[in-house]
Amino acid sequence: MADIKHEMEQLRASLAEERSKNRALIRYIQSKEAGSSEPFAEQTTLTIVETAAEAEAPAEQSDTNTDARLTVKKDLAESQLQLQQANGELLSLQSTVDQLRGQIQALQTPSEEEQAARDERNREFRKQQADLADAQFHLQLANAEVLSMQTDISQLKAQIKGLKDVIKAGKEIINIREDQVEKGYF
Repeated sequence: MADIKHEMEQLRASLAEERSKNRALIRYIQSKEAGSSEPFAEQTTLTIVETAAEAEAPAEQSDTNTDARLTVKKDLAESQLQLQQANGELLSLQSTVDQLRGQIQALQTPSEEEQAARDERNREFRKQQADLADAQFHLQLANAEVLSMQTDISQLKAQIKGLKDVIKAGKEIINIREDQVEKGYF
């Protein structure tokens, strides 16, 4: 992308240079045809200065003036052709840049289907997170209930052990009494 921008800048600079050459040549031709020898202000390149110097040389024959005019016109035509080619290249590059920008934008912005699918996945993910949080809550409740039941079981086991001890003691007392009754102590 940077190469394309750099090339476009170079083409723009070349285009501006060719335009100024063309303007200077046109003014020079117009001033020679009008017979004026006024200096013109916008000679920007060495080529223009050399062409003007050659054309201002005193000519002894009308053929020389005609040849100079033809040379200048030929140079002007070549410059215009180069200018048109540069314009064509610039337009082609601009078109390419516009296409690339469109492709980049298309790649960066998700389509409606992709966005809808992403939204659906997000909704499903949030629903699953809520379900998971609910399941974790119920698991904590169940764990608390299990812990409570384990405490109750431990207490009941302790009570059963106590009752067994009471029953065992009661049986021993009954056995002692029965022995006493048999021996006649009562």
